[in-house]
Amino acid sequence: MRLRRATLWATILVLVLGAAAPLAACTRFSEVTVDQARELIQKRAGTAEFVILDVRTPEEFAEGHISGAVNVNLMAPDFESRLGGLNRGQTYLVYCRTGNRSVKAIQAMRRLGFRSAYHMFEGIVGWQKKGFPLSTSSWPPRRRETTRSEGRTGKSAPSTTSPNTSVSLEHLHPLILHQPIHLVPPGGVC
Repeated sequence: MRLRRATLWATILVLVLGAAAPLAACTRFSEVTVDQARELIQKRAGTAEFVILDVRTPEEFAEGHISGAVNVNLMAPDFESRLGGLNRGQTYLVYCRTGNRSVKAIQAMRRLGFRSAYHMFEGIVGWQKKGFPLSTSSWPPRRRETTRSEGRTGKSAPSTTSPNTSVSLEHLHPLILHQPIHLVPPGGVC
């Protein structure tokens, strides 16, 4: 009886560990130089699976950031909650000014169960030293809201509302914030 119970528990343990092994193998965190980061961006930017994450303050972000980057301020009190709202199955390129804050962001991502991230350890300072381009467009981007008086025609009528209304991150990037989490990529291979 004891032998059967021990065998049963050993079998369960092997099954659980065997099922978890592919998930652990799919967790990838790598350090990259700015040159490697630029290559990654050139190859993967614009795909739904790749996100450039700037963890500096909004003021630093506004001064210049990598084009297409999403700003989630590491210094904000709700940082981990905002980070937790991102899709853990996507691949992230994470950077800050010099690499110090982004290390903390990577640690938080690991704790929260993110699958894949690249840490640009030289930061935006290293990016600038290489002469790589920066964007100064605001985040979130401003867009013109259609007023009630315009309706579906798109023709403008006098309005008291501001032509530039801030758009929340949730509305602009549903792919980043609201996609299901995929622990194993399609095909089951990392």
